[in-house]
Amino acid sequence: MGSANAPSTDSDSGPGPNSDSSSTPAESHVLTPEKKGQALTLADFFNPSSSWSESRYNLADKQDISGISAGISSCSDSSAETLELRLANNFSNLTFSVGQANDSINSNQSLSVRVTGNNKQLDVQSVPFNEIQKFDVPVAGVNATTIEVHLDSDAPDCGGSVKAVIYDIELS
Repeated sequence: MGSANAPSTDSDSGPGPNSDSSSTPAESHVLTPEKKGQALTLADFFNPSSSWSESRYNLADKQDISGISAGISSCSDSSAETLELRLANNFSNLTFSVGQANDSINSNQSLSVRVTGNNKQLDVQSVPFNEIQKFDVPVAGVNATTIEVHLDSDAPDCGGSVKAVIYDIELS
């Protein structure tokens, strides 16, 4: 603890992580062309929910993969876990891979992964346990794109819980 005469550092030390600067927080999540060819992280997504986290995972035969994950337990697309990128029409392709972590609670489920651009479906694929699915989605002319993940409701016994992992996310 400091002395009673020590200056306060809580509020008068300049802008902190929660302060409002000249740009709005949403603007800081609009991706610029400088992001082309760079691996994207959770910080690049627009207002991700607290369900998503970033760590290292084991998927199928791949070990120690750096990625973004969320626990998925809903069979409904209306309850999908969603990640959004604000592209500002600056990119032509979005690529990424999706798998289920080897430590998922259930191994008999498939993920349904849907990619939208400007609120229109661009791609949808099912990803079973022990498989990795690559996505290569055209995003020319797209301002906002989402990746939506839920359990595949077409599976005969849809239910349970898995850990979806999205990795190698890149824009070109």
